[in-house]
Amino acid sequence: MIRVIAHRGNHDTSRQNTLASYRDALEAGADAAELDVRMTRDGAAVLAHDPVQWHRRRPHVVRLSSLSRLHFLARLDEVLAETRTADHRVPVVLDVKRATDLPAVVDWCQQRVDDLHQFALWYRDPERLRRLDGRDAFGEVALLPGRAPVSVYLKTAASVGADVVSLHPEVLNPTSVDWAHRHGLRAYAWIRARGDHQHAVECGVDGLVTDWIHDALTAAGRAPAQ
Repeated sequence: MIRVIAHRGNHDTSRQNTLASYRDALEAGADAAELDVRMTRDGAAVLAHDPVQWHRRRPHVVRLSSLSRLHFLARLDEVLAETRTADHRVPVVLDVKRATDLPAVVDWCQQRVDDLHQFALWYRDPERLRRLDGRDAFGEVALLPGRAPVSVYLKTAASVGADVVSLHPEVLNPTSVDWAHRHGLRAYAWIRARGDHQHAVECGVDGLVTDWIHDALTAAGRAPAQ
């Protein structure tokens, strides 16, 4: 079965990287939602793609105590509370946006992984993944692409023990998917245009990372949620 991963939740209905977008993605039939995570200065994991610049001279994420003033900024603990109502473990897919946050995010997940919660880690620095402690907290580790040619990227992902690679549209074809599979990697397609789902499915991918959940489910031969 081709997995459907909602990119930053379902932002057809809600602001991306929010609790509502995560909930709506699962209700729409996505298998998981990829969420961008950062750590606040006082050790809380929050959903944010970009740094929250609370003061002009402090270009880093605010303290948790300030979040009441940023009502849209969700805590990752709130996401976990949503998965408690699921009848199976729903992977929480975390894209760590800042290198210095990685150890804290791994520690955060290690303390919370249990029979209800499963985490996937997506990151783009191969050397940090190679040295990663606490890998047992993650059911899936993905190396995100950098600037290297696709053949180098796939070999690097295999060498650092990644489970998944993300193939951008410009390198997505049956050959790159086959290379990934021969290296023991699952190949996800990052869908950047709404009409690209069917091409990705025809290339033989294992997952679709998408902003268009309904279209992805249809292309994958699965009935979208009503």
